[in-house]
Amino acid sequence: MEKKIQYTIIKKIDQKIYKFLLSSSGTKRIYDSFKKNKIIFALAHLNKNLIGCIPLEPRILLINKKKFNVLFITNAFVKKSYQN
Repeated sequence: MEKKIQYTIIKKIDQKIYKFLLSSSGTKRIYDSFKKNKIIFALAHLNKNLIGCIPLEPRILLINKKKFNVLFITNAFVKKSYQN
């Protein structure tokens, strides 16, 4: 049976995302640092349950005197039962 995973992009953190990130083994941040750094979240849901999250931090990349707006992947979190 194929799992129907839904992907979304969220521009603001909420308590559900924050609790999910705290349960991961990644670097811990305080809630306000996500707001201050304007972190964007790529989320994966299965049956409305959050199973994955990639926090993306907006940055400016300078290459040969040209500026590029990019998103820096600060970490990637996937529930262990969905990793392979």
